[in-house]
Amino acid sequence: MGYLRALRPWGAVWASVFILGCGIRAGAPSGQIILMMLVTGLITAAIMANNDYVDRYHDIKKSKPFAAEREESFWLFVVILWAIILAMIFVLAEYLTRSGLVVSLALIIIGLSYSYARHIPFGSMFIVAIAAALPSFIFPLGKIGIIAFASIFFTIMVRELCKDAEDATIDVGYKKTFWTITNIVPSSKVAVMGRLLANIPLIGIIAFIIWGPQI
Repeated sequence: MGYLRALRPWGAVWASVFILGCGIRAGAPSGQIILMMLVTGLITAAIMANNDYVDRYHDIKKSKPFAAEREESFWLFVVILWAIILAMIFVLAEYLTRSGLVVSLALIIIGLSYSYARHIPFGSMFIVAIAAALPSFIFPLGKIGIIAFASIFFTIMVRELCKDAEDATIDVGYKKTFWTITNIVPSSKVAVMGRLLANIPLIGIIAFIIWGPQI
């Protein structure tokens, strides 16, 4: 179960559902939609696992010792994940849209940089927001794609701000977030509530992409 938790399945599901909505709106072939859902979902999961490996010692402070206790096997797990993803992209490249291929490769690069952006003020939350919003351009959606990108970017920024608030005291000296830079210690209950509420607009964004008016 520890390996499964490291993949953050709900994050991968969200990414896949978002791709599904974009594909339906664009009228893309079902096979192409399913392929992009799979690739994007796997990349999202691999990014999460990769970050757990990089943060393995720090995560002990957060009562998440799984990666640190299984350092070698967890590293192998992450490497195999990335190998599977790269092999899929290489073998199936001709079935992806050109923009889908570019976005997939960009997500890999951005995702790998996420674990090291903690040294840059607000870097981690910015990269997460970009990575979450970038799939808006996998299918040709025109202005809808731009609106989706902007909406998801700002929604994820708010969610990450709340998420960082939960770990504000633990991340001091390790991660440069709004809270560790300003030395503000927020209420943990407010932080958790804010993070959960920030997910609600994502449902509305997907609904707008699928059923919203033409722009």
